[in-house]
Amino acid sequence: MNNKRSDLFGELDLFKRMVENVPAYGKFLRAQKFNYHRVKNISDLKNVPTTDKKNYIDKFDLKELAWNGCLSDSDYIVNSSGSTGKPYFWPRSEASDKDSAKMYEIIFKEVFSVGEKPILFINSFGQGSWIAGNEAFLSTMNLSKKGMPITAINSGIEQSLIIDQLIRLAPFFTNVVFAGYPPFIKETFELLNQRNKNILKKHSVYAVVGGESVSERWRENTKNTLKYAKKVEVVSIYGMSDGGGILAFETPVTKYIRKQIFKSKDSLRIFGGRHNTALFQYDPMTRHFTTGEQGQLLIHVKNGLPLFNYDTKDSGGIVQFSEGISQFYDNSSQKTGLKKFEKYPFVYLLGRSDYAVTFYGLNIYPEHIRAAIDELTDKDITGRFVLEKRENKDAQPELIVNFELAENRKAASLVNKKRFIAEHIFQTLPKYNSEYAKLVRSINKRAMPKIKFKKFGEIGYKAGKKHKWVKKD
Repeated sequence: MNNKRSDLFGELDLFKRMVENVPAYGKFLRAQKFNYHRVKNISDLKNVPTTDKKNYIDKFDLKELAWNGCLSDSDYIVNSSGSTGKPYFWPRSEASDKDSAKMYEIIFKEVFSVGEKPILFINSFGQGSWIAGNEAFLSTMNLSKKGMPITAINSGIEQSLIIDQLIRLAPFFTNVVFAGYPPFIKETFELLNQRNKNILKKHSVYAVVGGESVSERWRENTKNTLKYAKKVEVVSIYGMSDGGGILAFETPVTKYIRKQIFKSKDSLRIFGGRHNTALFQYDPMTRHFTTGEQGQLLIHVKNGLPLFNYDTKDSGGIVQFSEGISQFYDNSSQKTGLKKFEKYPFVYLLGRSDYAVTFYGLNIYPEHIRAAIDELTDKDITGRFVLEKRENKDAQPELIVNFELAENRKAASLVNKKRFIAEHIFQTLPKYNSEYAKLVRSINKRAMPKIKFKKFGEIGYKAGKKHKWVKKD
């Protein structure tokens, strides 16, 4: 793995500007007893303290975190919800939008190769003040101004509305690009099959999905849903609100390598040693990754709220293109159109930190489940549980809560209790998680968790070990 620093991104300049012009950052470094005057060149940056929400974002007022201590220097503000339900605000500027537009431009031109034919962009990311919907819309606006034949419509997550829009608008376009959370996109395709299968028969159909990682099985199932279309491609993106939006994207190279990764121990070693690795590439001119001491991904962000050595809480790493591709391609790969991707390094994800499950693009936190269960007086369960997300046989996501049974309780005699607890969480969780409340309004019972019972002691606390509330693949 190559973690050698280069300065295509301009990280030394970003560090110096933050020290001089972001009030909170200077205070943070002084509190960490870090002498920033000693930073003279790029090699000195390896000693700069790591920031995160707890030690940096939560410690200062929003205006102190912004450039010049002034929010009015930003053009607009987006928000994300945190683990406590308290929203975090992220100021953005025109420069932020241009960087995001560059990510979408790479996806459209280099990954999808949409050409010069008219593009209808269906934006089904969450609307309002959430970043994903804003970023997607403003990126397409930027690209349209640059001459790309793209027209966007902000459809949101009402699937019946999307179908109606498609029926009326698709005939005027050659390419249709859907953008949204993976489960919504798949369900929209399935609903389209029921309503009007022929509407996209002559179109090239593309999907940009984000908010949670997808399996290769999910990708193929989703593509097969529209197998009658002229062409179907699905690309996943990696991003976060605090990181400024899209950070990285899948390419034909990453998708091929991910399929091959099961076959080679060497490839597993290169990309973190796990079969479920999510693999992306990124533009080193607009995005910067490095890794921390605990194997977590760190990023720098040139945003209205700039960040340096910011801990994403994602485990992963960075691999240079030549090292990552050498296991899978020989020199003949130049003939397959892969050369255009060699300027983009790889970034891989091994999973989120042990704090939440991502379900339909939103975070479900153990604290919220505990709060719901606290309202339930039940002697059949201990109150200990493990959250996980799985795919069912139809490649649709399921939110699973594994509860520990009380001593001497038998799962076979508590079938009705499973239904009762599932319904209770379904009805109560919206009080503690506003995003889940919106999800319930959108997809109703499909958002209901699935309850499983484990024997007493099977998932309980173990001596010397902290209980893990979240189970990762």
